[in-house]
Amino acid sequence: MPMVFKLIILGYLAAVVFVHAVPLGGAISLSAVDVVEYRGFEVRGSDLVHLLVFLPWGFIGFMYLGRRSQGYWTRAFLWIVIGVGLGVAAEGIQYWIAYRSFNLSDMAFNVTGVLLGSSVFVLRCLIRDKDKRPHTVSTEKSVASRV
Repeated sequence: MPMVFKLIILGYLAAVVFVHAVPLGGAISLSAVDVVEYRGFEVRGSDLVHLLVFLPWGFIGFMYLGRRSQGYWTRAFLWIVIGVGLGVAAEGIQYWIAYRSFNLSDMAFNVTGVLLGSSVFVLRCLIRDKDKRPHTVSTEKSVASRV
């Protein structure tokens, strides 16, 4: 793995740990801000922050995975599983930290961020593969064009 990717991954993981473990008491509380409310379901500002913090996981992983080779989809799936585990662990650790609070909706938005970020690149790979497939012409058309 190139040193640049190691630094990007370590920097990202350090940022995730910092955001989830260090108290940000002086910051504006986003928990009180309702962004969307629909039939009793509400999305708070802090939920969107959790989603945005974990969205880059997919981008970083697929940058790291690089070009497709044998075992690419296995490695991609493993990267997504690790990201989901990180999202669950980041919120789960807060259960044992006295000055932080554990919240299942935050955990759900962490995992959603990982899945959305990863799905963008999975779709990109699938679309790119579809464009690279050789176009075949049916024999009926090729026979008709010869006549």
